[in-house]
Amino acid sequence: MHLNKLILSFIFTITLNINYADTIPTSILNSERIQMKFGSYGLDVLYSNHDTRASYLYSFDNSNHKKKIYQTFAIVQFLESKIDQETQKRIDNGASIGSTLKESGWSINKINLNITRINSDEYPLFKTSETSESLRTLAVHFYKLEIKKEDKFFDYAEILEIHNSDYLNYDELIKIFPVTNSDESHKRLKSILERLFTKSDVLFMVKELNNQ
Repeated sequence: MHLNKLILSFIFTITLNINYADTIPTSILNSERIQMKFGSYGLDVLYSNHDTRASYLYSFDNSNHKKKIYQTFAIVQFLESKIDQETQKRIDNGASIGSTLKESGWSINKINLNITRINSDEYPLFKTSETSESLRTLAVHFYKLEIKKEDKFFDYAEILEIHNSDYLNYDELIKIFPVTNSDESHKRLKSILERLFTKSDVLFMVKELNNQ
Protein backbone atom coordinates (compact mmCIF):
# COMPACT_ATOMS: atom_id res chain seq x y z
CA MET A 1 0.00 0.00 0.00
CA HIS A 2 2.80 2.37 0.93
CA LEU A 3 4.58 1.58 -2.34
CA ASN A 4 1.41 2.27 -4.32
CA LYS A 5 1.07 5.68 -2.66
CA LEU A 6 4.67 6.51 -3.54
CA ILE A 7 4.11 5.49 -7.16
CA LEU A 8 0.90 7.55 -7.40
CA SER A 9 2.64 10.52 -5.81
CA PHE A 10 5.51 10.21 -8.28
CA ILE A 11 3.13 10.03 -11.26
CA PHE A 12 1.16 13.03 -9.96
CA THR A 13 4.36 15.07 -9.58
CA ILE A 14 5.48 14.25 -13.12
CA THR A 15 2.03 15.17 -14.47
CA LEU A 16 2.14 18.53 -12.71
CA ASN A 17 5.59 19.27 -14.11
CA ILE A 18 4.52 18.36 -17.65
CA ASN A 19 1.41 20.53 -17.43
CA TYR A 20 3.39 23.43 -16.01
CA ALA A 21 6.08 23.19 -18.68
CA ASP A 22 3.42 23.11 -21.38
CA THR A 23 1.60 26.18 -20.07
CA ILE A 24 2.62 29.76 -20.78
CA PRO A 25 2.17 31.85 -17.62
CA THR A 26 -0.03 34.89 -18.24
CA SER A 27 0.89 38.32 -16.89
CA ILE A 28 -1.60 41.02 -16.09
CA LEU A 29 -1.98 43.32 -19.07
CA ASN A 30 -1.23 47.01 -18.82
CA SER A 31 -4.79 47.74 -19.95
CA GLU A 32 -6.09 45.54 -17.12
CA ARG A 33 -3.86 47.31 -14.60
CA ILE A 34 -5.16 50.72 -15.70
CA GLN A 35 -8.74 49.46 -15.47
CA MET A 36 -8.10 48.07 -11.98
CA LYS A 37 -6.42 51.24 -10.71
CA PHE A 38 -8.67 53.89 -12.24
CA GLY A 39 -11.90 52.05 -13.00
CA SER A 40 -11.80 52.80 -16.72
CA TYR A 41 -9.67 52.16 -19.77
CA GLY A 42 -9.47 53.23 -23.41
CA LEU A 43 -7.08 53.38 -26.35
CA ASP A 44 -6.20 56.10 -28.87
CA VAL A 45 -4.12 54.95 -31.85
CA LEU A 46 -1.79 57.68 -33.14
CA TYR A 47 0.04 55.77 -35.85
CA SER A 48 -0.34 52.33 -37.38
CA ASN A 49 1.04 50.38 -40.32
CA HIS A 50 1.79 46.72 -41.05
CA ASP A 51 4.67 46.48 -38.55
CA THR A 52 4.40 49.39 -36.08
CA ARG A 53 1.70 50.92 -33.91
CA ALA A 54 1.88 53.88 -31.53
CA SER A 55 -0.96 54.56 -29.13
CA TYR A 56 -2.05 56.11 -25.87
CA LEU A 57 -3.73 54.06 -23.16
CA TYR A 58 -5.95 56.21 -20.99
CA SER A 59 -8.43 56.33 -18.16
CA PHE A 60 -11.21 58.84 -17.61
CA ASP A 61 -11.02 61.62 -15.05
CA ASN A 62 -13.18 60.73 -12.04
CA SER A 63 -14.55 64.27 -11.85
CA ASN A 64 -15.16 64.53 -15.60
CA HIS A 65 -15.98 61.25 -17.31
CA LYS A 66 -15.45 62.76 -20.76
CA LYS A 67 -11.89 63.86 -20.00
CA LYS A 68 -9.11 61.41 -20.88
CA ILE A 69 -5.99 61.06 -18.76
CA TYR A 70 -3.18 59.40 -20.70
CA GLN A 71 -1.44 56.78 -18.56
CA THR A 72 0.82 54.95 -21.04
CA PHE A 73 2.37 55.68 -24.41
CA ALA A 74 2.89 52.35 -26.19
CA ILE A 75 4.95 51.50 -29.26
CA VAL A 76 4.39 48.06 -30.77
CA GLN A 77 6.74 46.39 -33.23
CA PHE A 78 4.91 43.40 -34.74
CA LEU A 79 7.20 40.41 -35.29
CA GLU A 80 5.02 37.64 -36.70
CA SER A 81 1.39 37.52 -37.70
CA LYS A 82 0.27 33.90 -37.64
CA ILE A 83 -3.04 34.58 -35.95
CA ASP A 84 -6.36 34.42 -37.76
CA GLN A 85 -7.15 37.31 -40.09
CA GLU A 86 -10.23 38.47 -38.17
CA THR A 87 -8.30 38.89 -34.90
CA GLN A 88 -5.40 40.62 -36.65
CA LYS A 89 -7.81 42.93 -38.45
CA ARG A 90 -9.36 43.99 -35.13
CA ILE A 91 -5.89 44.79 -33.80
CA ASP A 92 -4.96 46.65 -37.00
CA ASN A 93 -8.15 48.69 -36.61
CA GLY A 94 -7.14 49.84 -33.13
CA ALA A 95 -8.37 47.19 -30.69
CA SER A 96 -6.36 46.47 -27.53
CA ILE A 97 -3.73 43.86 -28.44
CA GLY A 98 -3.66 41.86 -25.22
CA SER A 99 -7.41 41.86 -24.62
CA THR A 100 -8.15 40.95 -28.24
CA LEU A 101 -5.68 38.06 -28.22
CA LYS A 102 -7.10 36.74 -24.94
CA GLU A 103 -10.65 36.97 -26.25
CA SER A 104 -9.56 34.91 -29.26
CA GLY A 105 -8.18 32.17 -27.02
CA TRP A 106 -4.47 33.02 -27.05
CA SER A 107 -2.35 32.63 -23.91
CA ILE A 108 0.04 35.52 -23.37
CA ASN A 109 3.46 35.70 -21.75
CA LYS A 110 5.57 38.82 -21.28
CA ILE A 111 9.33 38.35 -21.64
CA ASN A 112 11.04 41.28 -19.95
CA LEU A 113 13.81 42.83 -22.08
CA ASN A 114 14.62 46.18 -20.48
CA ILE A 115 13.44 48.66 -17.87
CA THR A 116 14.85 52.15 -17.82
CA ARG A 117 14.02 55.83 -17.30
CA ILE A 118 13.79 58.76 -19.69
CA ASN A 119 13.43 62.49 -19.12
CA SER A 120 9.97 63.91 -19.72
CA ASP A 121 11.55 67.16 -20.96
CA GLU A 122 13.03 65.18 -23.85
CA TYR A 123 9.85 63.15 -24.38
CA PRO A 124 6.90 65.38 -23.35
CA LEU A 125 4.26 62.69 -23.57
CA PHE A 126 2.08 63.48 -20.57
CA LYS A 127 0.55 66.47 -18.87
CA THR A 128 1.35 66.52 -15.16
CA SER A 129 -0.13 68.60 -12.39
CA GLU A 130 3.26 69.28 -10.80
CA THR A 131 6.83 69.88 -11.92
CA SER A 132 8.72 67.91 -9.28
CA GLU A 133 11.88 66.03 -10.21
CA SER A 134 10.14 62.66 -9.80
CA LEU A 135 7.47 63.60 -12.33
CA ARG A 136 10.14 64.59 -14.86
CA THR A 137 11.32 60.98 -15.02
CA LEU A 138 9.25 58.48 -16.98
CA ALA A 139 9.49 54.72 -16.52
CA VAL A 140 10.05 52.72 -19.70
CA HIS A 141 9.26 49.02 -20.04
CA PHE A 142 10.46 47.05 -23.08
CA TYR A 143 9.26 43.48 -23.43
CA LYS A 144 8.45 40.73 -25.90
CA LEU A 145 4.97 39.27 -26.20
CA GLU A 146 4.88 35.50 -26.64
CA ILE A 147 1.54 33.95 -27.50
CA LYS A 148 0.28 30.38 -27.60
CA LYS A 149 -2.87 28.65 -28.77
CA GLU A 150 -3.11 24.87 -29.02
CA ASP A 151 -0.01 23.82 -31.00
CA LYS A 152 0.85 27.36 -32.18
CA PHE A 153 3.55 29.22 -30.27
CA PHE A 154 5.54 32.25 -31.43
CA ASP A 155 6.83 35.76 -30.67
CA TYR A 156 4.06 38.13 -31.67
CA ALA A 157 5.48 41.58 -30.90
CA GLU A 158 8.00 43.69 -29.05
CA ILE A 159 6.31 46.38 -26.98
CA LEU A 160 7.78 49.52 -25.49
CA GLU A 161 5.61 51.24 -22.87
CA ILE A 162 6.31 54.66 -21.38
CA HIS A 163 4.24 55.32 -18.28
CA ASN A 164 2.81 58.48 -16.81
CA SER A 165 4.59 58.86 -13.46
CA ASP A 166 1.24 59.55 -11.78
CA TYR A 167 0.27 56.01 -12.81
CA LEU A 168 3.42 53.87 -12.66
CA ASN A 169 6.90 55.09 -11.78
CA TYR A 170 10.26 53.36 -12.15
CA ASP A 171 10.46 52.03 -8.58
CA GLU A 172 6.97 50.56 -8.85
CA LEU A 173 7.72 49.03 -12.24
CA ILE A 174 10.84 47.15 -11.13
CA LYS A 175 8.87 45.66 -8.24
CA ILE A 176 6.45 44.14 -10.76
CA PHE A 177 9.00 42.93 -13.32
CA PRO A 178 12.53 41.64 -12.72
CA VAL A 179 15.24 43.78 -14.26
CA THR A 180 17.07 41.78 -16.94
CA ASN A 181 18.59 44.58 -18.98
CA SER A 182 21.19 43.97 -21.66
CA ASP A 183 23.16 46.28 -23.93
CA GLU A 184 21.45 44.81 -26.98
CA SER A 185 17.92 45.34 -25.67
CA HIS A 186 18.80 48.88 -24.57
CA LYS A 187 20.06 49.69 -28.08
CA ARG A 188 16.84 48.36 -29.60
CA LEU A 189 14.79 50.37 -27.11
CA LYS A 190 16.59 53.61 -28.00
CA SER A 191 16.36 52.83 -31.70
CA ILE A 192 12.58 52.38 -31.50
CA LEU A 193 12.18 55.66 -29.61
CA GLU A 194 14.37 57.63 -31.98
CA ARG A 195 12.80 56.14 -35.10
CA LEU A 196 9.26 56.87 -33.98
CA PHE A 197 9.98 60.36 -32.73
CA THR A 198 11.34 61.40 -36.10
CA LYS A 199 7.85 60.94 -37.54
CA SER A 200 6.30 64.41 -37.66
CA ASP A 201 2.74 63.07 -37.70
CA VAL A 202 3.29 61.20 -34.43
CA LEU A 203 4.81 64.25 -32.74
CA PHE A 204 1.96 66.42 -34.00
CA MET A 205 -0.68 64.07 -32.61
CA VAL A 206 1.13 63.80 -29.26
CA LYS A 207 1.09 67.59 -28.93
CA GLU A 208 -2.51 67.88 -30.09
CA LEU A 209 -3.81 65.25 -27.67
CA ASN A 210 -1.93 66.73 -24.72
CA ASN A 211 -3.27 70.20 -25.48
CA GLN A 212 -6.88 69.05 -25.22
